[in-house]
Amino acid sequence: MRLPTGQAVARAMGIEPLPDNEILIGKFTGDQNDIKGPVTDFGVAFKDNCPLWVYILAETKKVPVPLNTNQGVKNINTQQLGDVGGRIVAETFVGLLLSDESSYFNQDPIWQPSKANAQGRFGLKEFIQTALS
Repeated sequence: MRLPTGQAVARAMGIEPLPDNEILIGKFTGDQNDIKGPVTDFGVAFKDNCPLWVYILAETKKVPVPLNTNQGVKNINTQQLGDVGGRIVAETFVGLLLSDESSYFNQDPIWQPSKANAQGRFGLKEFIQTALS
């Protein structure tokens, strides 16, 4: 598909790429036994030359997220995109919104969200809650 490598995209974004030994191949289960090894174990062609999709998966991080439940706040672990993957997704959505003539960016360019949370943040959770209300 002629996509650039993950390392090339990271460098183009001004981000220090992951070292090859941190780009691990295997199942995404959290079980260390499911990891087969670093990308370079699968061939010297992958040295500083990781396919973009594999790179994006490799840079994800496990993060604890507090979740309000009936039994109080519980921390759950979830995967979060890293710098390269997160930026690609964010820039894709922004591009779609900017090119959509019916989006708020084009219909009302000075629109500001009015339903921020207690910390003054209007993120995806608040956006979805607003859209569903």
